[in-house]
Amino acid sequence: MKKYKILTSLFTIMILILCVIVIFPKNKKSHTSVVNIKANEVLAIAPANLILSNATSSDVITLKYSANGFSKTLTLNLTKEIEGKQYFNLPLLPVGDFEVYTNGIKNIGFKMNYYPDKNDIETCYSLRADQNLEMKCYKQFFLSNVSDKESVLKSLADLLIVANKEGEGFTCHIYAHYIGESSVFVFDSLEKAITNPFVECEKGYIHGALKSYVDVMSLDELKKVLPSICNQFPEGISDCIHGLGHNLYFKSVNNVQEAFNNCLIYDNNLWANECAAGVSMSLGWDMLDKEPDLVKTNPDFVNETCSKTDNRIKDGCYRFIMLVYNNLANDPQLANKLYSVCEELKGDTLNYCASASSAEYAVIGKEVNRDDIVSFCLRFGKSEVFKDCITGAIFKRFISDGEAVADSYCKAIVSLKIFKPEYCEEWRLLEDQRAKDYGNILNPTVSK
Repeated sequence: MKKYKILTSLFTIMILILCVIVIFPKNKKSHTSVVNIKANEVLAIAPANLILSNATSSDVITLKYSANGFSKTLTLNLTKEIEGKQYFNLPLLPVGDFEVYTNGIKNIGFKMNYYPDKNDIETCYSLRADQNLEMKCYKQFFLSNVSDKESVLKSLADLLIVANKEGEGFTCHIYAHYIGESSVFVFDSLEKAITNPFVECEKGYIHGALKSYVDVMSLDELKKVLPSICNQFPEGISDCIHGLGHNLYFKSVNNVQEAFNNCLIYDNNLWANECAAGVSMSLGWDMLDKEPDLVKTNPDFVNETCSKTDNRIKDGCYRFIMLVYNNLANDPQLANKLYSVCEELKGDTLNYCASASSAEYAVIGKEVNRDDIVSFCLRFGKSEVFKDCITGAIFKRFISDGEAVADSYCKAIVSLKIFKPEYCEEWRLLEDQRAKDYGNILNPTVSK
C-alpha cells in the first residue's frame, strides 16, 4: 500500500511537470502589455501605431482582421523603439474586429470604429452643422464595407452619391483617400488596388492607395524610391508625386521642414511644388484634427511655416496649408483673417498666398458668392495679385464642384468688367498642365 502511494505521488508530480511544460513552453515570451492602440481621428492620414513593450525584432507580430465574412492576417514590422516601447506601423484600418498575436499567442482583441453611433448617408448628412462629427460619421460609413473589390467599388459609388447630395463645397478627396488606403490593406497589393483606378475626387483614391503602399517603408527607403516609384502611373505622375508628399509629411511629422526639403529632390519645379502641396495638405488636415483652434491661438502659423521653405516650393507650401482655417467656416471675420495672413507679404509669395487664401475662402465660407470673392481679391490691389487671387478661387471651385460650376463662376466675375475674359482660361491651363502631367515626362530629373 505504501509503495502504491509513492507511485501515485510520483505520477502526480510528473503530470504537474508536464502541464507546466505545455502551458509555459521554453523560448516563448509573454506579451500581455499592449500599451496603446491609437486609432487615427477623422482628418489625419498617418497610419496608426500598435505599441508593445518587451517585443524584439525576432518576434512575429500579426494582426487578424475580420468583417462581413472576410478575414485577413497581416504581419507587422517593428518601425521604431522609444523608451522601451516598440512601435509597429498599421495601415488605415477598415471598420471591423481585430486581434493581435505575438508568436502565435493572442495579446488583445479590439474593434475599430471611427464614429460610435449609427451611421448611414442620411445620419451623416444630418450632422452638417458640425463638420468634425460629420466627417467622423462619413469615415465610419465608407470604411465599414471595405472587404473585397466589389465592396470597395460600392464604397466609391456611395461616395459619389454623397458628393452629389452634399453639393457645392463638399470635399470628397479625403474620403476617396481613406478608401484607397484601406483597399491596399484588403488587397495586399498596390497593383490590384488600382486595377480600376477611381479618378474622381481629385484622384484621392490613387493618393490613398499609394500612401498605404509606402507606409511600411522607412523615410530613407521612401527617399530612395521617390525618383522612380511614380513611373508606374504614366497617366498621373503629378498626382502620384502629390501623394508621395502626403507620405513625406507623416514620415517626418516632427520635422515638417524636412518633409518639404525632401521635395527638392525634383529639379522640375512643377513636380517639386506638387510634392510640397501634398505635404501642406497633410499638414493642414493634421493640424485641423490635432489643434482645431490653432489659427486662433497662433494666427501666424501659416507664414511661420512657409517662410522657412525653399523659394522653389513656397507655392506648394501655401497651396493647401490654409486648410487650417476650415473650422472658421461660420466666422463672420473669415475673410479678414485670411487676408491678414497675406497682407504683409511681398513678391511671388504674396501671389501664392493670395491664390491659396481665396481658394479656401471660396470653399470654406458658407454661401460665399462671386461678389464676396471679388471684394476679397480687390483688397490686394495690384492687378497681377488680383488675377492670381481670382484664379485660385475659380480653380478651387473646379476641384470641388466641377468644370461647369467653375466656368459659370468665372463668367459671372467677368460680367463685372474688372476681370479679363481670357483670365477664365487660367484655371483651365492649370488643369491642363496637371492632366498632361507637365509634358508626361516619365523620368523626372533628380538632384544629385
